[in-house]
Amino acid sequence: MRTVAGLDLCDDVSQISVSITKEEEVSVTTIPVALGSEKYCIPTCALKKKNRNEWVFGEEAEKSVKGEGFLIKGLLSLALKRESITIEGEDYDTVSILARFIKVMIKKISFRSDWREKAALFLTVQNLDAPTIRVLQKAIGELELKNMDIRFLSHSESFFYYSASQPEELRIHKVCLLDYDGEVLRTSVLSTNRLMKPAVTTIEEREFELPEKNDQELLNICREVMDSEIISSIYLAGQGFEGNWEKETIRYLCLKRRRVFQGMNLYTKGACYAGLDLTGEKKITENEIYLDKDKLKSNIGMDLFSGGQVRYRSLIEGGINWFDAKAELEVLLGHEKEIRIIITPITGEGERCVVIRAEKIPERPERSSRVRLDLSMLSPELMLCRIRDLGFGEIFPSTGNVIEEEIPVPAI
Repeated sequence: MRTVAGLDLCDDVSQISVSITKEEEVSVTTIPVALGSEKYCIPTCALKKKNRNEWVFGEEAEKSVKGEGFLIKGLLSLALKRESITIEGEDYDTVSILARFIKVMIKKISFRSDWREKAALFLTVQNLDAPTIRVLQKAIGELELKNMDIRFLSHSESFFYYSASQPEELRIHKVCLLDYDGEVLRTSVLSTNRLMKPAVTTIEEREFELPEKNDQELLNICREVMDSEIISSIYLAGQGFEGNWEKETIRYLCLKRRRVFQGMNLYTKGACYAGLDLTGEKKITENEIYLDKDKLKSNIGMDLFSGGQVRYRSLIEGGINWFDAKAELEVLLGHEKEIRIIITPITGEGERCVVIRAEKIPERPERSSRVRLDLSMLSPELMLCRIRDLGFGEIFPSTGNVIEEEIPVPAI
């Protein structure tokens, strides 16, 4: 059994959870700030000691004596700006500081289980856009964790996996999440269409400004989001809900036999459950596909001539994160010098064939031009197709010519 961890990386505090196996039963537990502590939120900050090349992170950094060093908060936002910071006349790369914080978080699980070469780390952040992915990839790359399976997912997907890990009666109907940071309330509603095979779960997300903890305003928002919905369970997350101030709202949420839960570690546990499911360590979802704004919503393939007949070859399966969607294939071009890509929405409706003409490939006899086809996604709805001429041995040397074309991939 490999170790699977889920790291929730936020600007204010971060958390890490790890899978625990006991008597062949797999569970997920969140690691506290320190052994024996009941505090699980680790400040996402760093401190450089004054006049020394020494750094501390998290709780130790935040609790340092004033004047002992230079405290840096909001490490993720700073890294996304890709700017260096100057301390005592020396410049420091903010992505590198973030990388060191992540390393400290990873080390926290060593006392729980073996961190072996097949370990998996699923890192979740609020928004998983292209700039964030690039920063996370750079930070992880600096750690040189070559034998570790590291993947990224959004808070939305972590919420889905957390919900999927709960008892079935909690998700018979829709499931709602209220995430409040003290300024903005984010609502997420999961809906599952069980008439489709496999079942398809989608999410509807909204944001509301709530700069002050106002029970009546929160209640009005909840009514707007939920009055017309049949909801089985509701989860409250975020430090904004601390203080037991939302009594009228809670009274409303508990109506109609809805189950209401509050906690701080939903995303970190959800990321860990995602890791267990996607690595095959423990089945969390069963015949179910989750689709959000980061998911590829079409299957992509080709018809290839093999064994005397034309057969369909799947290249990229829909339902995965767009930034993970890649394919590479070598093919021999026919007389027409073209590649035909078949795009099929997950719903099975609206299949289309996109023809890419390889005009830069020299004229050669049929099936004497070997090319490499590389597919990757530039966004959830735009695919880059790259065709490179590989030639055909010594008879027809490669020209190295490359054809690139961007292909729209429609959303459902």
